[in-house]
Amino acid sequence: MAEPVLNPPEGGAKITIQNGVLSVPDNPIIPFIEGDGIGPDIWAAARRVLDAIDSPNLQVALDPVNLLAKENMDRKDQVMDEALDLLMPDIAMLHIKDYLVEGVPRAVAAGEGLMDFRHIFERLAPKKPFIHIALENTTAENAARALQHVRTQWQEAGGQQVDA
Repeated sequence: MAEPVLNPPEGGAKITIQNGVLSVPDNPIIPFIEGDGIGPDIWAAARRVLDAIDSPNLQVALDPVNLLAKENMDRKDQVMDEALDLLMPDIAMLHIKDYLVEGVPRAVAAGEGLMDFRHIFERLAPKKPFIHIALENTTAENAARALQHVRTQWQEAGGQQVDA
């Protein structure tokens, strides 16, 4: 895949880091990543942004379900491995939800769909044993079940038990 040619807008100023402090000008150049918000175009673009900014202050909140599309669901583990291989050093937290496919994929709370997080957790637990996990699509009715589901899969994958 060829690197895109980026032409910043006239009058725009770069966002920089000066003495370890993020400096955002009044007329910042804001990057726009084309794509549908899922799949390889997003994680490759994320890697380019991380490399270009090259700061420990910029990290990734990985949402595994957002890596999936109807076209790649049959090779979920491979998709997860490709993203983890590319982004692992910069993953700061997981944004966890599940999905169902009823015509088009839709998000649901963890444990209420088709996603098995153990493969991802097996890769993450040894390198990031205390990673933060945020649950999406939870309600008062399903939050305890979603949390228990994620805890169980984390422990089955070799992760340490941590109290909420």
